[in-house]
Amino acid sequence: MLLFIYSVVAEPPQLEPVIEVPQIDKIGHGIGYFVFGLLLILALLRSQRGSSWRWLMTAGLVAVAYGGLMEAFQGLVPDREMDLVDLGADALGAFGGAALGLRIQQASRLDAAAKVY
Repeated sequence: MLLFIYSVVAEPPQLEPVIEVPQIDKIGHGIGYFVFGLLLILALLRSQRGSSWRWLMTAGLVAVAYGGLMEAFQGLVPDREMDLVDLGADALGAFGGAALGLRIQQASRLDAAAKVY
């Protein structure tokens, strides 16, 4: 929900930078979509059975599709513009978060299996 609100506000809140870093907003995109991808895959893995790699791809692609829609929608919002580099940062973050979520789930399975024996 926060990703949606931040995407559609004509002038999102800005913090005064301590130092100037070019393209710092890309880091924000990556972090936001990292969390989104992580939460999405954890929800999918908890509720579904099947190939975990399939869920990794599903989580990543759903997050990227959402990011793409938000970028396209920004083109319609005054004082905002669509940026494909932002979408690339969204994709890296989403798949990174989904991959971490998959590793967390696999590690918890291994830990549970080790406790059984």
